[in-house]
Amino acid sequence: PVRMQLEALLLLAIGAACKEGATSSPDTNDAEPISNLSDREGPPSVYRIMLANQIAHRLAEGLADGIGIRDISRQLGISRSTCTRCFSAHFGRTPHEHVASLRLVRAKELLLQTDMPVTALARAVGLSAPESFSRFFQAATGFTPTAYRQRGLKG
Repeated sequence: PVRMQLEALLLLAIGAACKEGATSSPDTNDAEPISNLSDREGPPSVYRIMLANQIAHRLAEGLADGIGIRDISRQLGISRSTCTRCFSAHFGRTPHEHVASLRLVRAKELLLQTDMPVTALARAVGLSAPESFSRFFQAATGFTPTAYRQRGLKG
């Protein structure tokens, strides 16, 4: 209970800091409520670092559920573009690239450590269509999920 209260307070502080200087409502995805969030000179603020880490955590936690940056920006009460800029400035890649990397790592683990069918595995990494998962996996690794599993089991 105390941890949840602290997390709630932290999120409120992050949201308040990010809304500082807002020019439009946070529900407007094209709006930029913070001017130059990721382009400011000097070291990043504690709030921007905390926000970027909170976004990364929520992306990882919501991987199987297909939670994306739009969902997270709504939860935090800031624009989607602010979430993306803050995340990219801190981690050096977009949230989409981060999610793809998380999916690939998780898929490889599941392929080698379980006998889960590809259909279930696709859902476990947040992709509802097995065909999309297979194309994604093959583009990233050069192997189909089944070939990757068989190759991993042999060597």
